[in-house]
Amino acid sequence: PEDDPIDIWSYFESKNEVEAYAAGLYKRAKIEKKPFEEVVDEFITKVKIIVNNRYHPPAPPFGSHAVGSNEARIDAGLAGVRQMLLNYAGKRFPAAQIKK
Repeated sequence: PEDDPIDIWSYFESKNEVEAYAAGLYKRAKIEKKPFEEVVDEFITKVKIIVNNRYHPPAPPFGSHAVGSNEARIDAGLAGVRQMLLNYAGKRFPAAQIKK
């Protein structure tokens, strides 16, 4: 469904998009003289804001410390996208500054 944040992961996790985003983020890291991993984390933070605004994760029930299901799904999806970007860049751009 249109309101399912999981649908966007098929876009972000596609081979072509991972390669394109990694290349663009690597170029940005070089231009800004920042570690690649830092630039990826900035990108992930921006995507999280956009996705959270789009899908409005529900607030946890009163008195509960549970995380809203959409919020947890968004965090899990972004963690996967982040790891895919780092893995691809580590192979494609050996000079990328990535913590092992």
